[in-house]
Amino acid sequence: MDFGLIVDGAVIISENALRRLAERQRALARLLTLPERLQETMGASKEMIQPTVFGQIIIITVYLPQLTFTRIEGKMFEPMALTVISALVTAFILSLTFVPAMLVTGPAQETENLPSAPTSAAMSRFCLVRYEIRPLSSGPPWHFSCFSLFLFTRLGQEFIPTLDEGDLAMHAMRIPSTALSQSTSMQLQVERALRALPEVAFVFSKTGTADIASDPMPPHVSDTFIILKP
Repeated sequence: MDFGLIVDGAVIISENALRRLAERQRALARLLTLPERLQETMGASKEMIQPTVFGQIIIITVYLPQLTFTRIEGKMFEPMALTVISALVTAFILSLTFVPAMLVTGPAQETENLPSAPTSAAMSRFCLVRYEIRPLSSGPPWHFSCFSLFLFTRLGQEFIPTLDEGDLAMHAMRIPSTALSQSTSMQLQVERALRALPEVAFVFSKTGTADIASDPMPPHVSDTFIILKP
């Protein structure tokens, strides 16, 4: 699971809180008092609560369909979906309670990150150009969205394909008092019955435990391997 999904809300709230605290501290030319820090931290949290909630809801919505899976795909993906959703909800609650509380004490200092300064400047110019030519810049995303909806209608209904290797393994079990000779005789009858089927290419069996005891079995149990025709 990508750890970035969990810390996104905490990062943007703490960044905004530090920015507001540093700006207020520079404006007053002194350290902020506790009520002032609480006020700025609360304001920063209120500013970012809407994008935080919106982003978390989008991610949680992606995992909700996995809770409807059944059979093999349900056993595989439902625990993961529940884990991610519970982690996101918990992280969202902490980002609005615990994370802002950590910024209440101590001096606030915000400095420019030199490696990201050119990127920030380029992004600012891009956003300005984007808002000036809004119809042109918003057109391609809408086209891709409509095309993805068209592709969704053409998708199949099967999430995980059925695994079919073309062969079968059958477990033949007899009463525990069956001797090895009698078990072998009965197993030969099973093989003859299976070879009579038109779909079967050939059949072979393993009765009891092999010389290399990787699969210990008693003499009354046989593993029957049925190789099917193409």
